[in-house]
Amino acid sequence: MDVDDENDVVWRMLRDAFGETDGPMDTASSSSSTTDTRHSLKRRKDEIRTLKNEIETLERQRDELSRLERPTPSRAASVNEVWRDLATRQARKRRQAEQLNSRLRTSLETQSKIQKELVRLVQRATTPEDQTWLVRSVYGGVPRCFQSKSEESELLCRLERLYEQRDDALALSDILRVGLRFAMRS
Repeated sequence: MDVDDENDVVWRMLRDAFGETDGPMDTASSSSSTTDTRHSLKRRKDEIRTLKNEIETLERQRDELSRLERPTPSRAASVNEVWRDLATRQARKRRQAEQLNSRLRTSLETQSKIQKELVRLVQRATTPEDQTWLVRSVYGGVPRCFQSKSEESELLCRLERLYEQRDDALALSDILRVGLRFAMRS
């Protein structure tokens, strides 16, 4: 700004303040003051437009930050899904453990029955005669304690079934033991 422009500005301020119209302003300075006013208005409009844009940007940022702070339904849904998956896995493991427990219980009952039958058979063969029968049954021949061959064959069949049950029970217990080890690892 040069000295003439400053003088014009001062005179304009005085005129506005006191209502005076006469002064060193001529028509040339009047047109330059109009140009200054136009530039000033344009500058102010540009500044207002820039400030409005900045306000819009800041409001968008504020909205985005407030959205991030609140748990969104999708975030809450993903948290719920994680808990649901965890509960499902635990329920599946529980069912597997219950099934394994049931199989182990069945195996134990079978082994107990076999043990009781074997103890009963051994107790029945407490006399030397019965023990002889056990030896002869392996090598053939009928001991005197049996009245008939059918009674002997019935007991032998029963003993054979007990051996089969024992083998099945032991095989099942081996399978269950391996399954139990596997279940405990996972």
